[in-house]
Amino acid sequence: MDVSRQPNLSSLITRSQNLAPSPGSSQIPSVSLIPSIPSHGVISTARLITGAALIIVAVFSGFAMGDLVMFQQMGFGVAVALLIDATIIRSVLLPAAMRLLGTWNWYLPSWLQWLPKIQIEAEPRRAASAS
Repeated sequence: MDVSRQPNLSSLITRSQNLAPSPGSSQIPSVSLIPSIPSHGVISTARLITGAALIIVAVFSGFAMGDLVMFQQMGFGVAVALLIDATIIRSVLLPAAMRLLGTWNWYLPSWLQWLPKIQIEAEPRRAASAS
């Protein structure tokens, strides 16, 4: 597989934002489009998240098999927490919550409008011409 075609977090966020309506618009996505947004996220990142989770679980399982009790507890706790996060939360609960919430996923309360709008893959600004 071409390395440049592998999904990363910034492309996932940008793709989800492109599928979703812009915050200030009155455009409501079609009912058939709403389920495709979380599905795209799960499909495009499943291998990446699972691979990273398995590597980290293997590392912390090594700590859990060590001799020091403190490292055993830490290794076991982190390995179990990461397995729960990578499997149950990211693969089941998050897509289900996104499907249930629909357009409310991108709701921003008015008291948070002061936050800067960060666009990871935004088009570069053009320099103002000195006329």
